[in-house]
Amino acid sequence: MGDHFAFIKIGEFSHINHQVLTQLQARFPHLEPTVIDLRDLHVVRKRDVPGLVFSVAGEFGPSACLSAKKLRWHMHKTSYMFRRTRAALLQRLRGTNFAFTFQTQAMFDASLPDIPHFIYTDHTHLENRNYPVPEAATPLSLTWAAMEKGAYHNARMVFTMSRNISRSLISEYGCSPQKVKCVYAGSNVSADVTVNIENSRFSAKNILFVGVEWERKGGPVLLEAFRLLRRAHPEARLTIVGCSPQISEPGVHIEGRVPLADVPRYYRSASVFCLPTLNEPFGLVFLEAASFGLPVVATRIGAIPEIVMDGKSGYLVEPQNAPELAARLGELLRDPRRAEQFGACGRDWVSRRYAWEETGHRLFSHIKRATRGSVRDKAQAAAPSAQPTTHLAPV
Repeated sequence: MGDHFAFIKIGEFSHINHQVLTQLQARFPHLEPTVIDLRDLHVVRKRDVPGLVFSVAGEFGPSACLSAKKLRWHMHKTSYMFRRTRAALLQRLRGTNFAFTFQTQAMFDASLPDIPHFIYTDHTHLENRNYPVPEAATPLSLTWAAMEKGAYHNARMVFTMSRNISRSLISEYGCSPQKVKCVYAGSNVSADVTVNIENSRFSAKNILFVGVEWERKGGPVLLEAFRLLRRAHPEARLTIVGCSPQISEPGVHIEGRVPLADVPRYYRSASVFCLPTLNEPFGLVFLEAASFGLPVVATRIGAIPEIVMDGKSGYLVEPQNAPELAARLGELLRDPRRAEQFGACGRDWVSRRYAWEETGHRLFSHIKRATRGSVRDKAQAAAPSAQPTTHLAPV
């Protein structure tokens, strides 16, 4: 058994990779991490272009190759790309002896023969079919999904951020319930509990949207709802953070991209958080909003119903339904007391279930049992100082 573990990722993954790696390092201090970013492996080279074009045309149709933009959009979900990524990883990992390997996201297969392998994911490809706009986030390819299924079955265990994705793995990919474990996730932007947040903000009628992708996150629907809302609440405001849609509308303030460290001030001054997203694997932003005591209005899709308790910490609406969205927002703007109560409920719920320390503990417990041998024996002695003082039971 090696004295390293491999951590395989693609970029930052909404700042999740740093959080997960930190938790694994704290709980397996006797193992040195080998971090591999697929962006550094030069998976696609010039000689791969013909194969990629052929694969895109065969899996998505010739129209998917009509422009460089379309080709890039589709090529990451082709069987050719999956095989190329797999080959690049095997070459990079050749001759190594790891205690275990751990990958985030399910867009590749980093498993090695005879080495325990784990996947941590917020989505499955087939779950996209359950969204109102299936291709809002990614092109759909059943060929690619078949290879994705192989990655899940090659893993010793698959960790998920939500019960919704656990269900998908079991029902749509045939994974054994024993190898699928929901360990949840934590917030990347959390409120300092020692800082008092003024309750007067709930009377300010300031609706907050935080998202990088305006279209996919339901921005146009929110704008339509906001126009309806302003008929009864002309003083209402909509603050947009994370993107800069080309719109000019009374009451709409566009902040665009801001540093992560600056995001908390927008949460602190908001009355309601709203993200009527059309495609959302998990939704860390809902954890952020709830941690700042904000009521949330969101769509009833994916894992969002696990985070937002309808009628208790916010409201869930049907996707692309601007009148319903406007009505729910109006209820909270009219009743600051209810908005405050919803926000307090959401903050309590998120603090108890969604925290990186707890996710780290769950990962450690499952990996320890799944690997047995030296990883378990060494980790048992080292882990207690890295664990939080209280834990939720693994789920």
